[in-house]
Amino acid sequence: MSVYVATIEQDGHGRWTASADGLTGTGNGYTAARDTLTDALFARDGEEPELRRDRTEIPIPGRAERTPDRLLALVATELPDQAEKLASSLEKARGLDARDGEALAVTAWCVETAGLIVTHRARPAGEDVEPAFVPWTKPDPRAGNDVFLSCWSPHQLDDLPTLTKIADVPRTVLGILDALAPTERVRAWQEMTTAEHGPALDRAMARWWNIAMVMGTTALQHTVKQSTKRLTAGDRGTPATDLPASRALDDLHHDLTDEEQTARRTAWDRSQREQAEARDAREDAYVADLERLLADARQHRDMQLEHRRRRQTVSDARSRIDTPAHEFPIDTGLFARLRDGLPITMHLPARPWRHVTTGESCHFVFTSETEAQLARVTNVRHYDSIEAFDHAGEHAGTAGTTPTTWKELESYPAQWGGIITLTATPTAELVLHHTARSPLPEAAVEPE
Repeated sequence: MSVYVATIEQDGHGRWTASADGLTGTGNGYTAARDTLTDALFARDGEEPELRRDRTEIPIPGRAERTPDRLLALVATELPDQAEKLASSLEKARGLDARDGEALAVTAWCVETAGLIVTHRARPAGEDVEPAFVPWTKPDPRAGNDVFLSCWSPHQLDDLPTLTKIADVPRTVLGILDALAPTERVRAWQEMTTAEHGPALDRAMARWWNIAMVMGTTALQHTVKQSTKRLTAGDRGTPATDLPASRALDDLHHDLTDEEQTARRTAWDRSQREQAEARDAREDAYVADLERLLADARQHRDMQLEHRRRRQTVSDARSRIDTPAHEFPIDTGLFARLRDGLPITMHLPARPWRHVTTGESCHFVFTSETEAQLARVTNVRHYDSIEAFDHAGEHAGTAGTTPTTWKELESYPAQWGGIITLTATPTAELVLHHTARSPLPEAAVEPE
């Protein structure tokens, strides 16, 4: 395979021209011109050529400069803001090499750092990356007091009216997740649900709302449509592979030694493995959260259904009489007495129940987890003091009596005007609680 150094340029009319070894190819785009030149070289030589551009304006760190000490010095001069971070990552790489002699982590660090330096050198001199804008601490003035816009870059705020027309994403967790691409939802869910309530949560939601608006499913579909229109109209622009940084990185990678190439591949494999493990952990946590939420939702639904079934059971029991009936929960032991037709006794505070008399048809609907029983008060006894209660031979813990402690009984005279003892006798058949095998009537089930 022959290697040719090609010149690929675009003229003032938008046409591209590729020239190498005396041959020229033209086309409506960078790739078209390159392909035309490649076909011409293949037709002449009978073998597939390899083209390299001859436009490398960016100097790359040579092999002698690609050492940790020399690169740290270059970083301190050209990338002072990243010097501390890169020095820390170098220490981690040295630690990895100390544990694994085949990791080549320091060599990979040198290649990566050289790439950062090259990319920085390739940045146009007039490009300051919006120096007046600092996310959160110094947002664009157009953001005002809106925390959701405080992380938007000025050029993104320029496009906000158009983005809002395309997809007005709700500022809620579920709204943001719905607008994001499926591959982003796991990370978004983890960050938003683990952020502490307050400013941290606001920032997490604002960051992912920005991503949902700018790079969400709908926004990307719109971007693809716009790009397709431009390509159809012949407006192809300059491909990313022909940008100064891309050309300089290509030259850097061609200049790497075999050891550096091996270290770069090893670091890439290690990075992919670590990312896969982190991604699997995030996805497992995401699935666990969804399963927990699903279980909570099912439990809530079952509790609502159980509550409606209980209310229907009580309504069925009350429908058998024309007078009001007080609902009163009791345990299964007392229910067994009612089921056998035996009365039960209740010791209650006097004031709330002093209106109860045997002269009226005062009824109770006694309920348990599975049953409801209608009963009528057949005996009422009043006691002004605990002494009178004891003197009458009443007992708090006898069979057939609702559980009440002696301490509770002692408090009734002072706080509730005395003690009232009611005897209730079952007056109708037992009403069974509706179960899954005995579904509710259609009228009894409220719509969800």
